[in-house]
Order: sequence, then C-alpha cells, then structure tokens
Amino acid sequence: MEAPNGFGKTASALAAAISLIADQGFSCTYVVRTKREMERVLEEVLRFGAGARAAPLLSMADGCLLKELERVPLPSEVLPNYCRGSVSSGRCFFYDALQRSRRFLAFPIGGIEDFLKRCQTFRVCPYFLARDRAADSDLVVTTYPHLLDEALRGQLLGMRRGWRRSLVIFDEAHNLPEMIYLTSGRAISLAEMETLGTIAATRGRSQELMFCDKVRLWLQSLSLKEGQEIVMTTDQAMRSSRLQVEVETLLVSQQMKTSMMFVAEPLDRAFLLRLRLFELASSLARALGRDDSRVLVRSHGGDVSMVVRFLDVRKEFSLMMKGLWSPVFLSATFFDYGGFSGALGVERGSFLRIGVDPLERRCLTLVDVGVTTEYRTRGREQFAAIASRLANVARAARGSTASFFPSYDVLEGVASELPAFSSSELVKEERGMRSERQAEAVRRVTSSPGCMLLGVMGGRFSEGEDFASGGLAAVSVVGLPLPPPSRELSERMAFGRTGGGPWIYDSLVIIPAVSKVVQAAGRLFRRKGQRGVVVLLDRRFGRKHVIELFPLWLREKVVRTDSSDFTQLSSLVEGPSRCPPEPAASQG
Repeated sequence: MEAPNGFGKTASALAAAISLIADQGFSCTYVVRTKREMERVLEEVLRFGAGARAAPLLSMADGCLLKELERVPLPSEVLPNYCRGSVSSGRCFFYDALQRSRRFLAFPIGGIEDFLKRCQTFRVCPYFLARDRAADSDLVVTTYPHLLDEALRGQLLGMRRGWRRSLVIFDEAHNLPEMIYLTSGRAISLAEMETLGTIAATRGRSQELMFCDKVRLWLQSLSLKEGQEIVMTTDQAMRSSRLQVEVETLLVSQQMKTSMMFVAEPLDRAFLLRLRLFELASSLARALGRDDSRVLVRSHGGDVSMVVRFLDVRKEFSLMMKGLWSPVFLSATFFDYGGFSGALGVERGSFLRIGVDPLERRCLTLVDVGVTTEYRTRGREQFAAIASRLANVARAARGSTASFFPSYDVLEGVASELPAFSSSELVKEERGMRSERQAEAVRRVTSSPGCMLLGVMGGRFSEGEDFASGGLAAVSVVGLPLPPPSRELSERMAFGRTGGGPWIYDSLVIIPAVSKVVQAAGRLFRRKGQRGVVVLLDRRFGRKHVIELFPLWLREKVVRTDSSDFTQLSSLVEGPSRCPPEPAASQG
C-alpha cells in the first residue's frame, strides 16, 4: 500500500491483521526501523482494544543490558554471537537472574522505555524477557534486524507457540531492498587481519593464525593503488587465496570454543576483532557455490578492506520469508511498484495507491540550483555557500527549521561553516544516536524557536519521526543522495540486468534517492491543512525527470529561487510559512 504520510497506513494494516488473528488464527509480525517507531505501533494496537495479544520484541542493540557495562562499544553485527557466548558461558548475570525467577514475567508493560527501566531495576534481561512475552503473543512488533539477520530470524521463527499462518508487515518498505543488501555480508580490513594474526601467534591459536596469514598475504599480493577497487566471485577469491580449508577449520574451532572464549578473555578491541573474524568466515562459507556472491576489495586511506556481498536480493528475501505466510508492504514513497517487486522477486499481488493527500498540504517547493553536493565539488567553499543559504532560510521562516543532508560528512562540513552565518542553536544528528538522545533533540527543536536541526537523509530524524504540530517552520533538503560511482554499484547493476531487470538503474540509484528526499520533506507536515516551505538545494533538483518523481503535494507549486538573496527568499517564504491557527476547542 502506497499512501501519503498522515493517511493511516499503520492503523489500516493493523485492523486487517487483528481481524485475521481473531477470525482465522493468523499471527503477525510488524517490522519497523527503530525502537521509537515500535512505540507508535503499540499505541495504535492499544486503540483497537481486545482482539490480539501484542508484545514488543526488542533488538539486541536496545535490549542488552550487559553490553552497556563493557569497556568497548559492540557493533550490531557481532551482537548475536556476543549474546550467545555470554549466555552459554554463564557470563550474563541479567540472563541468569531471569532464569532463576520467572515471577518477573508478571509485571505489566507500559511503554518500551518503562519496560527497560523495570528490567534495569530488577536486573533481568530485557531482550529475553521480551522474547518470552512475544512467544505467547499473536502480534509481535519488532525492528528490521530480527528479519534481516539470519540468526535472529531463526530465533524469532523458532520461538512461536501455536502460530499458524504468519503475516509480516514491513513499514517504510521502500528501504527494504537496500537494507537486505547491506546486511547480507561482512567486512574486514588488512590492518585488522595483521592485528589478529599477531594476537593469534602470541596466544597459540594456530587455526586463526593460518586464516589471518592467508588473507593478509592475498590482500597484499593484489597490490592495489589508493582508491582502486576490484570485484570477483567468491569462488574465484577462495581459489586465489586458497582459503577454503582454513574457513571450514576455523568455523569448527569457533563452534567448539565459544563458551570458553567468553570466560577466558577480557572483552576488548582484540576480542571484538575475533568475533568479526568468525562472522567473515561464516559469510564466506555461506557464499561458496553461489553465483551471486562477490568479494569486493578496496584500497582507501592507506588500508585495504575486503567485503563479502550477495547481489541477489530476491534470493535473500525468499530465504527471509521462508516459514512466513505473506508480506505486506507499506510506504509513502514507492513510486514504481514494478521495480520494487522486481527487486524483491515477489509476484505483484494487491497494490493500493492512495493519490489523495489526507493532510491537504499546501506546500511551496523552492528549488535553488546555485549549489550542489556532487562529490567532485565538495569542499569548504561549497559548504559555506550551503551554510549561508540555510541561515537565510532560518531567518526567513522565523522558527525552528530542519535541514537534511546526503551524508554525515556533508552535514559536518556545513555545520562547521554555519556559525559564521547564523547564531541559531544547532542540534545535530549523530552516528549511532540512541533513542533517548533522539527524543531529547526533538523536544529541543520543537520547544525552542530558532533551533536548526541538522540530520541525514535516511537517518533517524528524516523518516518515521513525528515532529510536534507546527514544530518546524521550514525544511531544507541539501543534495540528491545518489550513491557514488563504484565497481560495486556497476556489478550490482550488471547482475540485475542479467536477471531480466530493466528496472535496475531506477531501483538502485534514482528511486532510493528521491524516496529519501520525499521522506525528509514530509517531516514538515504533521496536521491537516498545514502550509509550509520546502527548500531543495542542489542543481540536480532542476532536472525535470527528478521533479516528476515527486508526489503531487511536493511538485504542485515549484518555484526556482536564489536563496542566497535574503530579500527574494523572505518574500516567498513569508506567506506559506505562516500556518493557520489551531481550531478553537469546542465548548460543551
């Protein structure tokens, strides 16, 4: 189902799911991107009252208390191994406390934050407690990693009790093909291999030493120049490096020693590198014999990295759906359902496109082609030109504004120039930002007029975040977030074309970029009849075929302007940015 923001896609999908649960014994997994979005879905479920037992299933990133006590941060890809090893070795006292006293299962769950605080108070594991609750529920609300990660998906499907046909609802589904691709493989660098080899030699771990030495020697033999990258099939890479025996031996060794490993060693950077080494070996083993698997080797910043990727997103999605009845896709920005369904390899079933905008937005879209974020032009001069324009937008809008960028690097580059043009308080999105800090940032922006929120397209603030009604006076979108040219992208497009996909360029390049722009622009409009200004800053927004991909509300009134000219800009912004007053509450 494609429908604009504010239509009620979540409520519509939940109504159908709850009906199937009550009448035909279905179960449902509702998948969202973040913990904050889980809260909103659970609030919608409560509005339906009786009809389905619902429970949140936290991600390990949100539900693991033990990792918060470690001296080093744990990347998400090692968390399943970390959790399994900590539990099996008896190292996780939060899990042990839960097993000793099941009475904790009786305490009520309010919101997810309340649930986490209660678990911290009782010192029990939120992740496993949430799993216990979810196992007895008809409707589970969780985040994407539980379906994307093979180990977590197996746990999710294995824990169900008495479930029959199971639906899975993907919210913001336009992200799904790229998310599947990016989470399907593993990476490691030459420098990390050298570190691991030294540690393995010191501690007498012969299998790891042999594996690290072979990978190291192979990467060095490629003699890549700075910025160079090569792509080969996994089978070619394994023959070239003669790694297959070492991969198999290493995996057998790791399976036998997981518990001992967590007891014997401190959890430090070297320990995390070992976990990542095992992840890489597992990925290589899974890739053997698959014609869609590739090993990408890059030289960048004086180091060389290798990445295992799986190009056939359709196959990965098919594996993901094994054991599930049917997918339901929800999005405000599909644009081309044929390309989307082709990318996932699903037959076109029911496709509902709602063209009417329920919010009745009145949007003035200003296009400034005087700047760009194209890679070859990035630098201090271009960042300063963008910063001066954002400062003018904030002055003209006379309220808090949000600006969204194609990457953290561009965000930081512009942010460093903004103080020269504006005294506004800057609130910046951070890499790996936690939900609590995200919520606090939204409160600051919506309660303190004059704040400037700087976020990343496709990030925490640009999709799924509901700013308070009238909380933003204007939104600026800086750049069209197209992926950079690379051998990896070329390989993906070539593979897509051989699979009979004429949609591949739009699917991989154009549609994801425009989707992020539309999602970011939509943060401005949160109530019916609202007027507002969206400023698009990049010369590529001047191209007709890009504008034609926008939804009607965003392209209904498009005006070109030079936002470096404050007088011209303010004359355009003054009218639309003044929202009508809220209707008075009825008396009696």
